[in-house]
Amino acid sequence: MLDISNCERVTSYALENLKSGLKSLIGLQVLKIHTSSCKNIDDETLATASQILCSLESLQELNLNFSGCENITDTGIKNLEKGLQARHNLGSLSLAFRNCSNITDDGLKALQNGIRVLFNLKKLSLHFWGGMKFSENGLLSFSESLSRFTELEAL
Repeated sequence: MLDISNCERVTSYALENLKSGLKSLIGLQVLKIHTSSCKNIDDETLATASQILCSLESLQELNLNFSGCENITDTGIKNLEKGLQARHNLGSLSLAFRNCSNITDDGLKALQNGIRVLFNLKKLSLHFWGGMKFSENGLLSFSESLSRFTELEAL
């Protein structure tokens, strides 16, 4: 697990530098990255995370915590969507975007699209509370896509 929570100087460049090292871990099955409350983490960081996901073919479990990263928007979620769609073999997914107040229904829809193709996914944990800009219709649409999971934790 890489935990760089509360590191104010960490930017998307840090994850970019990790990308080549992580790509070389061909057999990596579990990836946990926590960048919660890092003020410089943004949509570009999620684009880099997506590129990393595309290269980790053996990945079974993914845990990403971007809670409190206020510069993440719908664009970042759309970037992450591409990486999620590339990981068809994921069995467990945990995403935290607590207090990321710039994510709206559009970001929620992109996340839904990313998760929809993860046919092996059994365990899903989503954490969104605090300042989200979701509408009731957006949440209803998203919740309809969750019925197939055997383990679901949504906060």
